[in-house]
Amino acid sequence: MKAEKKRPTILERTAWHEAGHAVAAWYLRIKFKYVSIVPGEDTLGRISGGDFSKCNSPTQYAVGMIHRWWLEREIQYLLAGEAAETLLVGRDNYNEVREDIKAAVNRVLEICSGDKATEVYFQWLWSGTRELLLIPCCAAALKPMVDALLKQKRIDYQEACKIVDDAIEHAMANPDEFRKTMRQLGRDWW
Repeated sequence: MKAEKKRPTILERTAWHEAGHAVAAWYLRIKFKYVSIVPGEDTLGRISGGDFSKCNSPTQYAVGMIHRWWLEREIQYLLAGEAAETLLVGRDNYNEVREDIKAAVNRVLEICSGDKATEVYFQWLWSGTRELLLIPCCAAALKPMVDALLKQKRIDYQEACKIVDDAIEHAMANPDEFRKTMRQLGRDWW
């Protein structure tokens, strides 16, 4: 008989969610103020200050490749929390209507017109975000970021970058351990 997998607690899911945002932000070079799993009025956690001020509206730039690139980065940053939770629980979870998902869909609507194009483009970005978190440098950093959040509850940007850098260094020094981590995340080819 197979051992039953322990269901993650709400706090663990929240830590994975916020760690997903933080690791994606590091990879996408999006500076933030802090990431936290301290509950707020209407959230279980948050990442504060993802800076998209350079491209807030389509009127600032012509709707072209630069604007699309900025929007895709922002959408992946928004989807990364749900994508990290998916890695934890083993199934797509983005159908729950959450603020991150609503914001991502609204950003997709700035690029697409028509239901089918929006759906296909969103699915492509969702898949790309999951893949982003499985890039070796991101995958190596995800669990250490979760562990740090569970221990400290709030981490500023500089410390988050150090956690990622240390995790990558550790993975390079311990390839067998890293291969095991990749297998746990569903990447048997590592």
